[in-house]
Amino acid sequence: MRTDADSLRRRLVVLFVALAAGGAGCASHPISAYVPAGSTLAVAMPPGEVFGNELVAFGSRRLRGEGVYDDQRGELFFELVDGTTRHALDTNVVSAVHASRASALGRSDTRPQTLALIDIPATVPDDPDPYDLEVSVVRRTNASQTDPSEFAVIAGPVHLGQQVTVLPGEGELLPETDARFPTVSYAALADDVYPAPRVRIRLPVETAAAELTLDYRETKLEILDVFVLDRPETGVLVTWQDTGSVLEILVLRTGSTSSVLYLGVSFRLIDPFGAEPDFGRASPSDFVPIDPMVPYLFKDDGTPLSGSVSVLEIL
Repeated sequence: MRTDADSLRRRLVVLFVALAAGGAGCASHPISAYVPAGSTLAVAMPPGEVFGNELVAFGSRRLRGEGVYDDQRGELFFELVDGTTRHALDTNVVSAVHASRASALGRSDTRPQTLALIDIPATVPDDPDPYDLEVSVVRRTNASQTDPSEFAVIAGPVHLGQQVTVLPGEGELLPETDARFPTVSYAALADDVYPAPRVRIRLPVETAAAELTLDYRETKLEILDVFVLDRPETGVLVTWQDTGSVLEILVLRTGSTSSVLYLGVSFRLIDPFGAEPDFGRASPSDFVPIDPMVPYLFKDDGTPLSGSVSVLEIL
């Protein structure tokens, strides 16, 4: 039976996809947007084209309203810039969307696109000349209950190659709740589509089967899931078991083995502000492949595959 929450969740996801389709563009080419002050603007950010790496932060105002913070990666902070004048914007929701697998793009591009919904305050002056849109990454500096919004800039600001013209008139922000579903909040649904941090793991070319064992700091991390990055690949089965401080992963690949296979391990930080190394933010060194005494990578014909598993970056 479809509930009000299910219906609203689908509407929010459809909104993300629709806005991504309409607002998608390459960060290196200027894109113009026209919006009244007091409106919500969608900004699509292709991965790897903003800060020169895969750094994307998914914290937002709506998540903060639920007491949820992206203490691993931070939050995108947008500004409208006119010379020396800067207008701070409010990051409403950030998520990642994929093109449909039924589309040519969905079959060829495995990377998700980051989509940010940002609120233009009603106090931003309308101007026939466009503002430049810039973005930084900020991150909470402490877990103080009296001031949990103390943030520091860790990257940027970077010009997105996008300009925004603020039009006269009064716009409309994405609402906090929907009158048709008064018991369901958009903030709670923002938590539903929030991409948890994950570590990327690379399996070598020709891997048809793998039996991996990863040691990790159970005092620092709670494992949420293990999956294929960045888009479900046909012919790959992944199962996993968390035994406390050891993660056991089985991979069976029945499709082509001619390319590298990337796995993602998503997690939650237990105490992001605790003392290292047992607490704090995660790093790739917190995940250590345990070398087995027997082969753990296999080719199509069942023979052992020489090679190793690489733990890459945190995404």
